[in-house]
Amino acid sequence: MDSGETAPFGPFGPQSSSDGARFLNPHGEAGVRIFDGDGATLFEAERGGDLVSWAGFDATGQRAVLQVEMGPAWVIDLESGEKTPIHLGLVSSLAMSPCGLYLLVSGFHLLTVIRVSDHAAVRHLPVRPRMVTAVAWSPDGQQVATSTCDSNGYHSDVTLHRVGRAIDATYAAALPVPAPAELDITDLAALYLAQTRRFGRGWQSHLDDDRMDFHLALKRMGYEMDLVPHIEAVRDQVAARAYEAVIWHRRGEDERARAALADASARLKGNEPDRYGFTFIYAPLAAAQHVLGHAEAAHASWELAQRRLDEESNRFQKRAIIGRALLMMGRIDEVGALIEPAASSHTFGGFHLRLLLEMLHHGEWALFRRAFTAWRVPEAWSSKSDLEQALRLRGLPGPDAPPDFRAWLGAHVRPSAPPANDPGEQPPTAVDARLPWLAARGRWEDVYALIGEGKPTQRGALSRVAASGALERRELHVLFDLLPRIPCGDMNAPGLRMLQRSFRELAGSAYRQNHV
Repeated sequence: MDSGETAPFGPFGPQSSSDGARFLNPHGEAGVRIFDGDGATLFEAERGGDLVSWAGFDATGQRAVLQVEMGPAWVIDLESGEKTPIHLGLVSSLAMSPCGLYLLVSGFHLLTVIRVSDHAAVRHLPVRPRMVTAVAWSPDGQQVATSTCDSNGYHSDVTLHRVGRAIDATYAAALPVPAPAELDITDLAALYLAQTRRFGRGWQSHLDDDRMDFHLALKRMGYEMDLVPHIEAVRDQVAARAYEAVIWHRRGEDERARAALADASARLKGNEPDRYGFTFIYAPLAAAQHVLGHAEAAHASWELAQRRLDEESNRFQKRAIIGRALLMMGRIDEVGALIEPAASSHTFGGFHLRLLLEMLHHGEWALFRRAFTAWRVPEAWSSKSDLEQALRLRGLPGPDAPPDFRAWLGAHVRPSAPPANDPGEQPPTAVDARLPWLAARGRWEDVYALIGEGKPTQRGALSRVAASGALERRELHVLFDLLPRIPCGDMNAPGLRMLQRSFRELAGSAYRQNHV
């Protein structure tokens, strides 16, 4: 490169060492071999059929890792030919650190750093729903680069991660306990947005559901934070603003209610729903128009909301949306008609549960009793326990519930309570029992020490247990420190589930599942 001189070079391999002195032969050749720049074979092994192989080299080019599809990987001393097997499982790419002490391995949706000396996984990073296409170490061994794409092979990007020489020190170091800080539920909403920023597009409808529920809970609690700009589907944007208008109206802030309704109407222009989506938009819109006195517009929206009610796999889904809107409008007799078996499709499920809770929020005690009996809640699969848990988390029924209703409800359901802790107990010896015991008592120095002692591949699970204790104690500075430590790659990941649970519990009665 300095002089511009060129020289012929015969051999070529798909993977090479950083100094260009070691190569892996192309996949089409028989067998598998590692050779140098002069074409001399340094190591060879069998490779059946069209199996894929990968290789990585340290900075000296004397140590290599070789993986042939369907078999173990081999760490090889290229001078002596000595080789040691390491079982890596499914591999999409691999690389050896410049010092030769670590391997960076990807398994399509998972990145793992493995210590060669004892084969221990010292770093573990899920990247689902994205897929890893290539990995590499920086020359100084302080960082790794990973190339990922979406599930269709598009939208590729490269991310740098700090690992390398600090791995062992970090592995052995105790985690610092976070200092107390002023935090509230808006910080949790911001963390949710940050943690879900890179989710694949296949999760957008589920993300919109959460963002709508979170947005409306924040409005009920009096926070100014606006999540509607983060909702992707216009249908959900319109519904969120319509529900928001009703919230502002009930708080006596009609100017803000009118502004929210105007924003909902503006978003709807030019964005008519598909043939199945009318109920999801026009039922909340009709409710908002009704409570703000726009009778003619409310009537027109209500007519549109009734279209194609049965075109869902669960025919009560849209009727639950209708029922919520009717409760907002005070049309209680019409809600009662939805309770009848012919309308409710007999099978009790999540849609019925959400409408039951809405009845409590609106103080419709008699209607709740009627639906509870007609839907045979105690007999339906898991419905009674689901209702009991929901009542506890939302603090329902509220203090305005009549004594006779409380007595009746207490005879049929018993809201579950978190288990009480006896401060006089001795801590268990097993880590899986000791950590929640310590977290329940707020002994965070001990909790963080236990997490720090765990393997990096275990720290996500340990952090989730500790986060549950922090949530119960409402120690938000600890909770918010632990949540990002829990794997959060898609809507099924434990980190995302813990974020959702944290928001629901912190919001209490202000949280409702407005989507259906």
